Amino acid sequence: MNKFILPILITLPLWSCAILKHKPAPVTGITIAGYVYDEKGKPISDCRVVFISRSWPLSDAAIITDVMGRFYGENIISTQGWIGFEHPQYAWFTMDKTEFTGKKYVKVILHSMPESLVVEGKKRDFALLVQDEQGKPVSDATILYETQPHTLTQKTITDSQGRANLKDIVLKKDKSVSIRIKHPQYAECERGLWPQSLQAEIPVTIVKPFMIRGLVLDEKTGKPISRIDIRSVIRGLNSKGKAAGCSGDIRISNMKGPDFKVEFNRNFPNYEEHRLYEVCARAPDYAWGRTQIVYDGKECPTQKNDVIINLNHGCTLKGKITDKQGRPISNAVCLCFDLLNDEYKVDKNGSFSFKHWPLYANKFFFRALGFKDKQIELGEMKEGETSQMNIQMERFDETAK
Repeated sequence: MNKFILPILITLPLWSCAILKHKPAPVTGITIAGYVYDEKGKPISDCRVVFISRSWPLSDAAIITDVMGRFYGENIISTQGWIGFEHPQYAWFTMDKTEFTGKKYVKVILHSMPESLVVEGKKRDFALLVQDEQGKPVSDATILYETQPHTLTQKTITDSQGRANLKDIVLKKDKSVSIRIKHPQYAECERGLWPQSLQAEIPVTIVKPFMIRGLVLDEKTGKPISRIDIRSVIRGLNSKGKAAGCSGDIRISNMKGPDFKVEFNRNFPNYEEHRLYEVCARAPDYAWGRTQIVYDGKECPTQKNDVIINLNHGCTLKGKITDKQGRPISNAVCLCFDLLNDEYKVDKNGSFSFKHWPLYANKFFFRALGFKDKQIELGEMKEGETSQMNIQMERFDETAK
């Protein structure tokens, strides 16, 4: 046993449980409320009030204004530090989230979309400001614009004030322009630039790389596990401190264990303020196990050593999926957010048997073409148990009647 394994095994009973059972602390959000008008004072309905990165949009990341142009949301987490307003007939507009502090209602004016910005094939320049998590400018950062993967179209470097310009970028209507920001001391960052944006200067925040180092052990015996698969992901945190959305799924198969080292060397801008670093591990005949490290918006650690992931054999999910008439549904799949939405397929008779299912993954859903999603939430699951279930799914046309 190497020098790294021995001290951890000795101290395991004292501190590992605290790490493994750690729950994300609740994240306090803000209340946003106001009205959206055009230049003539006419209310704008169906405007999306966006509070998550535009580079990686999520379905629950916006509020829609009503016919009076009103919007209201409580405990909102703005993962970029700003609130955005988006409507296809108006220019993209952003406000700093602090502008909502202490105000009951905020009046927002949107400007009509200049034709020059939305014509397919037109060119425009983008001014960028690259900064770190403390808001300090980052010089000598390389900005890469690629029209296709690994096809470099334009390259520029930030000056001493963290500023750089991309020139003559060809626009595509309703599609973002993807760029990458690289710096030897920071994690690589991907960002989307939208043609609708009228911002004179677009801020981009980059962060330090973060590494997690530890061991994978058998939960009962405490013995090291030698052959492991590793997955790592960055998750966002919602207002209740629970994971909501993920980016950067990294997979390493058949790694020689039990010790592992995972470096999060890419940054995803939708999780700049509140994020959760997650490392999952599994081995043959074991279920997935995981550890989670929370970043709450303060200074992010660059390294977390001596993390333990304990593996058990999980449980078994078994059952059959049918429609209301009892006919088997053969094209159904099972997806689980805690398992990064991997697809688990049923057989041609609608039957399924998922062995080594993680005990923490008690919320999942079944999906099939032409049917409504079927949400499932189980109670506490125990190792070695089999949960028998018969799932009945409803067709979309039956829902409409």
